[in-house]
Amino acid sequence: MNSFKNEKFVQVIHLAHGGSASNDGLSPSNPKPLADGDLIAIPANTVIEKVYVIVDTAIAGTTNFDVGDDDDADGFIDGSLSVTLGTAGMYGWDVKNSGAYLRLQTAGATDPADIYVVPNAKAYFASGKEIKLDVTGTSTAGKARVVIEGYQLPSA
Repeated sequence: MNSFKNEKFVQVIHLAHGGSASNDGLSPSNPKPLADGDLIAIPANTVIEKVYVIVDTAIAGTTNFDVGDDDDADGFIDGSLSVTLGTAGMYGWDVKNSGAYLRLQTAGATDPADIYVVPNAKAYFASGKEIKLDVTGTSTAGKARVVIEGYQLPSA
């Protein structure tokens, strides 16, 4: 992740069928694969406010696409709720369809337990965690971007 201190950041990770795990994903010409793996390391004192996916070219072969961290594979994007892999578009922007970390729910709208769902960001006070891609199936085509927005807190 870029060295942002005390300011907001936007990090875009490019993914493509045929991308390499050794690529950094920071440009379309250097994509990471559409496969399970780490997208970025999260520095200490980082708050992640939003994560969404832009499917640039329909993704085939992969049947589910989640974005999370070391603690919850679909904490940011739960693909079964919000990502249509075969259709280009932006997914996960709507906080009602985000993963558990970013989801906002009207109390009792779909389940009485929803009254307890109130997160809209996740803070990382120590280093050692990564934002991860978790997919089901093997991609045979497609391109996408994962967009991560947040900010770094000043040191205590």
